Amino acid sequence: MIEPYSSRQAKEISNTEQKFAQLREIEQKVRSFKGTMTYRKTKGHYYLVRWFYNEENSGSPQRRTAKVLGRKSPEMDKLLDDFQKGRKAVRKRAASLRRDIDAQARINREIGIGRVPELSARILRAFERSGIGSSRMKVVGTHALYVYEMLAGVMLHEDVTGTEDIDLLLDARGELKFLIDDGPDDERLISVLRLADRSFERTNRTYRAVNRDGFLVDFIKPEGKVPWQEDVLVTKAEDMQPSPIEGLSWLVNSKPVQVTVIDQKGQPLRMSAPDPRAFAIHKLWLATRSMRDPVKKGRDRLQAALLASMLHQYLPEQFPWKKSELRSIPSEVVDHGLQQFRKQFEREDAEMVKEDDVDLDAIIERLKHT
Repeated sequence: MIEPYSSRQAKEISNTEQKFAQLREIEQKVRSFKGTMTYRKTKGHYYLVRWFYNEENSGSPQRRTAKVLGRKSPEMDKLLDDFQKGRKAVRKRAASLRRDIDAQARINREIGIGRVPELSARILRAFERSGIGSSRMKVVGTHALYVYEMLAGVMLHEDVTGTEDIDLLLDARGELKFLIDDGPDDERLISVLRLADRSFERTNRTYRAVNRDGFLVDFIKPEGKVPWQEDVLVTKAEDMQPSPIEGLSWLVNSKPVQVTVIDQKGQPLRMSAPDPRAFAIHKLWLATRSMRDPVKKGRDRLQAALLASMLHQYLPEQFPWKKSELRSIPSEVVDHGLQQFRKQFEREDAEMVKEDDVDLDAIIERLKHT
């Protein structure tokens, strides 16, 4: 059920993370060189002008704007020369790093460390490019397990991670806004999805989109405590409408984790998810809800138990099970979760073999029937 990465796999994951971090850094520098810098003659004199596009609102037509830097002089000549040389250098470095990552991706595929489904990865990259990205969007549901297994340096069995949907939790507390106006389509959530797959359409459930293959994307948000409180997340009337769900504020308010994961093509991407302890307790709580689908309840219990075991065995210092670190969750829910998990940990610790390994397969089999 849980398989630690081999030393070779761990090494290549580290190589991938390092190269991807370098690429992200150099791409930031590439963006700083956007636009052009040229001399423009005005009233008999040449002025150095920096031309660029206003990208404050990526959904609106881009407006070309200019900033006059100064009249032609040795200082302006040097500024222009530095700009041109600097832009050429960072573009060359970015292209080199992309080639390195493509080569690394082939290795990643060969040794089987590509985990995130290809379409899911395309969707996440599309939102990253749109400016929403992993800093404002957390992945919840089964896909969050890809984040947690990378944290722990293990792989979970496909019976646990296999899924045909991806739930995206939008943090409505931030400055992200989708305004309801007559702007172009690429302002909208559905349009960002179509950058990944043009066949996505909104369903009659306004928080859900589906593509021609039946792949589902749900947009959900915490249920507001005060009905008259203004929600900073606003969408167009004809666009996706994130669904308010009870209990998700616990995940939004928990400390997020963000890691570099690897998709099934071997390519890296950033992925963000809630604190894994909050995720496990939330899953356990869902399994107690009377209106919850019985089939989903069993999956909730399984994922909660598996994630708790993984944290207990592989990340005990990084994620201790302390109530003081779970303040985003109601006290009684935390107490119940900790009580259940501590009983589970006692059973697991009692079954430790001489090599300090745990027969997690046997433990999970028992959990399935409890």
